[in-house]
Amino acid sequence: MRASLKLIGIVFAVLLASGLWAEEAKDAPATEDVPTAKDAPATKDAPPAQEGPAAPAQPAAEDRVTIDVITSFLEKMNYVYKLDKSGKVPGIELLMRGNNGNYDVRIYLDDPRKVVYLCMNRFLTVPDLHPRKHALLQRLMELNWELLIGKYEWDKSDGEVRLSYTFSTENGLGYDAFAACFQLLVLTADRDYPKLMQLMWGQVEAKEPAALPTTVENKPEEAGKAKETEPKTEAPAGQ
Repeated sequence: MRASLKLIGIVFAVLLASGLWAEEAKDAPATEDVPTAKDAPATKDAPPAQEGPAAPAQPAAEDRVTIDVITSFLEKMNYVYKLDKSGKVPGIELLMRGNNGNYDVRIYLDDPRKVVYLCMNRFLTVPDLHPRKHALLQRLMELNWELLIGKYEWDKSDGEVRLSYTFSTENGLGYDAFAACFQLLVLTADRDYPKLMQLMWGQVEAKEPAALPTTVENKPEEAGKAKETEPKTEAPAGQ
C-alpha cells in the first residue's frame, strides 16, 4: 500500500511539472514576435555619415601671386620702387616719406611658403648694450599689443628693429587689402617713430603722421616705374 502511494505521488509530481512547463511555453512570446534585423530602421532613416573637412581650395592660375602682381599694385598706387631679383627671394625697395622721417620699405615674395613679407627695414637700431634697451623693448611689446596690423621685431644679433606684416598668398592677394595694409604700416611707423626716438635719446619733436604716405621720389614722370638697383636685397627676418 505504501509503495502504491509513493508511486502515485511520483506520477502526480511528473504530471504537475509537465503542466507548469506547458503553461510557461504558452505564455512565452512567439518567435516571430522577437525583433529581428528586418525590423531595424531602413538605412535612409539613419543619420547621414559625417564627412571630414574639405581640402582647402587652391588658387587658380590667374590668382597666383608673382612679383609682377605686387609691382602692378605699387604702380597703381603711383609709387616709385626698385626691383631686385638677384637674391633667394625677389625683393622690392621703396623709400617712403612721412611727416616725421623717411622709411626704407622692403617687400619680399616667398613663393614656396606662400607669403609676402612687408617691413620697415632698419626702422631703429637698439644694440644689446644700449642703456635704454629694456625700456625700449618693453614699449615695443606694448605697441604690439595695441596694433591691429603689423608687429615690431627686434634682432638681438645687430639690434635692428623692424615694423613688419606678412600676407598669406595661399588664396591669392587682392589690391585693396595690399594697399590698405601697406599704407597703414607706413603711417604707423611715422606715428611711433618720434616717440621711440625720444625714449632712446631724449626730446624729439613729433608731428602728426601724414594722411597718406608718398615715396620720396614721387615725380610724376617717374611714379609707377621700377628703377635699377644694385643687387643688395636682404632676406626677411626668419626666412
